[in-house]
Amino acid sequence: MTNKQFSMIKNTKFVSECWTIYKLAILQNHADYKKWLINHLNNLTMTKNYWRQFGLDGERQNFQMVYGDLLDIEEFNIYNLKNQRILISFIKKSIDSKYYVLIDCWSACVYQMDKFQEIQEILIYGYNFDEKILSGFYYSTEKKKNCFLKITFDKIFESMK
Repeated sequence: MTNKQFSMIKNTKFVSECWTIYKLAILQNHADYKKWLINHLNNLTMTKNYWRQFGLDGERQNFQMVYGDLLDIEEFNIYNLKNQRILISFIKKSIDSKYYVLIDCWSACVYQMDKFQEIQEILIYGYNFDEKILSGFYYSTEKKKNCFLKITFDKIFESMK
């Protein structure tokens, strides 16, 4: 298959730090999301900066405790993938196996930043090999909203250098 894309919710129910917002965006597509939320809502806390996160007494919970009943989360050092072909193959294989891919990259390589360059997490939820692009989602702290982007294979690899 030359292209594949998961459905994504344009507006997540909660605005939070990236650690939480990507997982909630994925969970909102899950059939058991409402049941999961009811069981975990009592652990939703707000920090002094008005960020919301799951945890008790201001401490963030282990993500497996919070999300493990619906999400299978696995960490992998993607920077060990030395060339673009291997990186894109890894992303394709992950998505074909029904896994989203979360990548840390330099924001300025991915989209225009007016003020500063920062590390930005992007949730990759699709690919199109005919156009050589990936579909991504991120939360923009500058714009204070969820943003969607199409990023070329060349740009995603360049953004990780």
